[in-house]
Amino acid sequence: MKILSLKNILLFTGIVLFAACSTDVEINAPYDSKSIVFGLLDSKADTQFVKINKTFLGTGNNLDYAMIRDSSEYRFSVFETLEIDEVVNGNVTNTFPLDSITLNNKEVNGIFYGPRQTVYYFKTPSGGLNEEAIYRFKATFNNGEEPLAAETDLIENVFIEGGQSENILLPNPYITDMNELAGANTLDNGVFPNVNFKWNATEGASRYEAALRFYYTEVTYTNSTYTQVQSSEKKYMDWAIGEFETTVTDGSDDFSVFFNGLSFFTSVRSQLDVIPSNQFVRRFVGYKLPNESAPQPAFDFLLRTANEELDVYLEVTQPVTGIIQERPSYTNVANGLGLFAARITQGVYNRLPKEFTIDFLHNMFEEVNGQDVSYGFYSNDVRFSTKDFYLPN
Repeated sequence: MKILSLKNILLFTGIVLFAACSTDVEINAPYDSKSIVFGLLDSKADTQFVKINKTFLGTGNNLDYAMIRDSSEYRFSVFETLEIDEVVNGNVTNTFPLDSITLNNKEVNGIFYGPRQTVYYFKTPSGGLNEEAIYRFKATFNNGEEPLAAETDLIENVFIEGGQSENILLPNPYITDMNELAGANTLDNGVFPNVNFKWNATEGASRYEAALRFYYTEVTYTNSTYTQVQSSEKKYMDWAIGEFETTVTDGSDDFSVFFNGLSFFTSVRSQLDVIPSNQFVRRFVGYKLPNESAPQPAFDFLLRTANEELDVYLEVTQPVTGIIQERPSYTNVANGLGLFAARITQGVYNRLPKEFTIDFLHNMFEEVNGQDVSYGFYSNDVRFSTKDFYLPN
């Protein structure tokens, strides 16, 4: 691990400039390229990916160079060695060579090139990575650049039948119904129940982010009678429940967080746009399609977990909110910049919406005499309407 103080870098730069004998400054020379590595291992993922880029400097506008892939990416032929070793008790027990692949999913609205990008990968062996091992990334070059090295441990990830995570206790992974987000009297008195999200700590984990994922299906029709389907698309929104850190990484901690159902419905209101009245679009809860006659799973309880390396990186790079604006840079890559760490996503999946939850969604914008009626804090708009929900018997 290497933490460089921005203040020290600026001080050093100032000394060099003032010590120069000439008043002529050539900004672009000399230039020392640095490699940038970013990789997050997930023991149960079917493929492991590592991103490797390089810094660049041109004689013109560097924003123009940023839009050129060759400015930031290496040619695969420049690597003499590019692999990840599995190490147990100091001995290399497996070696995974990294191959290159071009993806077409890179964001195009930033200052860097897209949508095509090169990433490096290896296929995870059957059964997943060894969670007791250390994984060491290494890259050597045939052009004289310094070799790169980094290592990380993994996070334990134990599944039970159906892909549910063993360490999550509530909601109960063995019961397919989800916890109620609305109660029997919610419409009458505006009181929402509390929901408990409870889990045992995971060995190797330093940070947890709990979230609720809500699935819905957006259906586009060809006319105002809503009888002919043009297209349908399964979508989801994530609602962040909370973030938790721990200094104990042996899995001995327990966590429990209560959240109020009102927060979920408020999130639905804020995240989902109003459907304009001139668009023939309806939203259905869960995976439901218009010709289906039963409620579909609509909720996943997700627990995103980071190991210590990733936790430190997130801590260092979080937005500055205090008076002191100095921000250190963080890297655990020898002779380079970046992060090589581990994460997992655990969860209790495929929760069915229960009666009062879906009933409240059904009545959020109830239609009375041709007009949408709001309830409580809800304004008179349409995100879902009565016609878009199947109510279980």
